[in-house]
Amino acid sequence: PEETGNDTFSGVDEQAVPVKHFGVVLPWAEWHALADRLRAAG
Repeated sequence: PEETGNDTFSGVDEQAVPVKHFGVVLPWAEWHALADRLRAAG
């Protein structure tokens, strides 16, 4: 986004993730359960 520019990153799982992102950090099993619920909801 314009307000952070293109060079503002944070290290997440050894990846450079833009600071402004709409991610979620969950334990692996909870992530899969959430993904299943979202797919079921359409």
